[in-house]
Amino acid sequence: MSSPLDWEHLKTLLALSRGATLSGAARALAVDQSTVTRRLSAMEARLGVRLIERNGDGIHLTAAGETAVAGARSMEAAALGVERQLSGLDARPTGTVRVTTLEMIAARVIAPALPQLAQEHPGLVLEVIADNRTLDLTRRDADLALRLGRPTEPDLKARKLATLTLGLYGSTGIDWQWPVNPGLDNRPLIVPDSSIGATPEASWLSEQGRDAKVMARLSSLTGQIAACRAGLGIACLPDVFAREEADLYRLADTGINRELWLVLHPDLSDAARVRAAADWLVRLCSSLG
Repeated sequence: MSSPLDWEHLKTLLALSRGATLSGAARALAVDQSTVTRRLSAMEARLGVRLIERNGDGIHLTAAGETAVAGARSMEAAALGVERQLSGLDARPTGTVRVTTLEMIAARVIAPALPQLAQEHPGLVLEVIADNRTLDLTRRDADLALRLGRPTEPDLKARKLATLTLGLYGSTGIDWQWPVNPGLDNRPLIVPDSSIGATPEASWLSEQGRDAKVMARLSSLTGQIAACRAGLGIACLPDVFAREEADLYRLADTGINRELWLVLHPDLSDAARVRAAADWLVRLCSSLG
């Protein structure tokens, strides 16, 4: 009986399907590009078919490659499911819990409170991933997530923690002539970058400030606040963070609310370490709004 396909080879094909380049797959797998090429060649030789095609705009899967990737995805999902179930058997609140959230929440809310967590659970280590992207909890990119907006994935558990109000802010060092001349027409604006996806504040600013001058597009709330403080323009910011800045002035209400949700995979909900971290985050963030 022949041995099964090498899982490392299948993982390499998966990485190629997601990254579309040899260098991208190498980075995702933390190996060099020659290793990716060697694994791919070995798998094609073993199967006797071509799995990828190379052209000027990158790498494309052949029909055989698509079939192999579909099977590899199923194997990956099964392996991750076993990992989540085994993680859920741990009865002690010890070990590492990976939490992904916006960098502003990581810096302003979570980081200052970590000594409290260390006192409550000395054996628990919180690994905080400050990232504006929505990481995949099913693939174990993180154990928990704090997201602005209710999750759309049907297989995840979620709990609403707070409602954050947003206002228009400008630097106190500039006379904005507000409310004598309210409105955003002809005003300099600082807006969210499109890389973080469509947001209510970005849509509102686009609608209300059709004739405004966009001075900068920033994906980071920290960057938006810094640019606003420097007097670059007006920004739409969460009140819970902007009101802490002495040199920012709240010009107007926007009527925009963003909900903060705690999200996790149900397979991890019984793991003591994840449950302890989740309970702590609930207490920490529920006071935000």
